[in-house]
Amino acid sequence: MSCPRVSGVVALGAHTDWSPAMIRLALMTTAYTQDLEGNLLLDKTSYNLVTIYDTGARSVNPEKTVDPRLVYDLTPNDHMNFLCASNFIRLKLQQIARRSVSYGKNQSKPWNLNYPAI
Repeated sequence: MSCPRVSGVVALGAHTDWSPAMIRLALMTTAYTQDLEGNLLLDKTSYNLVTIYDTGARSVNPEKTVDPRLVYDLTPNDHMNFLCASNFIRLKLQQIARRSVSYGKNQSKPWNLNYPAI
């Protein structure tokens, strides 16, 4: 059921200048895990508490998604910086990126980078 809801929220076009990464971030960070009474969500068939495997990034909140307070863009270069900081094998990175990759002297630590490290 998430596809029609997410598609509907995105179709609102509240922020036509946002990239797909920014839209995804807004959807994920404004989602909720509780019902209207503040109870944790339950699986409808087993009545067990839902997990991340049941809900993904949780349930979409369209009102908050339109104004999430903070979003930032994510580029392929951000992913490459994260993989380099994680000491991913250079040859594999070059195959993925289809370009030469060099590790700098002042290489960051993965936890000092933005979104890919979260």
